[in-house]
Amino acid sequence: MISQYGTNKKGFTLLEVLVAIVILAFSFAILLKYQTTHIKNISLNFQKLEALKFFKKYYYGLKVDSNRFSIKKSIKYLPYNLRQVDNIILDRGTTKPILTITTYER
Repeated sequence: MISQYGTNKKGFTLLEVLVAIVILAFSFAILLKYQTTHIKNISLNFQKLEALKFFKKYYYGLKVDSNRFSIKKSIKYLPYNLRQVDNIILDRGTTKPILTITTYER
């Protein structure tokens, strides 16, 4: 509060109110950015979880009823008669990789 001419007036000036509104607007903008980032991460994690469920059914030979995902395999042969199989789960609509699962087999 600003006092003018030695009198003690109670209340806020217009400038103080505007500064407070600007500070609140900036803080809300920052919070909104973080909130949208977290919502995107939740959506991405849910998609990865669905892809993992799809892979588990596929890997164990269960009935796979998903038209949403496809699997691309790459095999690399290692010493001691091992092979490294990289299973890349792709989104069928965008063919964008969602999840990569590496297994080792004999």
